[in-house]
Amino acid sequence: MAAFAPITLTNNAGTNVVFNQTTIDSQGVARWMDNNAVYDARRQLSMQVTYPKNGSQVTRVKQKIVIPIMDTVDVTKKLGEAYINIEAVLPKISSDTVRLDARKFADGFLMNAVSTAAFQSYESIY
Repeated sequence: MAAFAPITLTNNAGTNVVFNQTTIDSQGVARWMDNNAVYDARRQLSMQVTYPKNGSQVTRVKQKIVIPIMDTVDVTKKLGEAYINIEAVLPKISSDTVRLDARKFADGFLMNAVSTAAFQSYESIY
């Protein structure tokens, strides 16, 4: 089991952002937040691993990244949020290689030009 510890991620400007652990709730959802002085402006991460039950044959990994969108005039006013939900479904019969390939493909897909164009310019595939 991985330790519930701070996570450091790099933003688009190349700056490291530290997300400190906050809670693990009764459903097993672990949450991290950055240290922004304005609480509503704090970026968040969450992760939950759900193991097979009731005859299921899959483990589910759910992750979420949340980035608040703050007003440019009143920086304490949250206008919305950008977020990414990631869900991986990993069958018990899958090998380490299959699971590692799935994660590596996800990394590559997010780094691919089609994803970059969608995130930067709202471009779809045509």
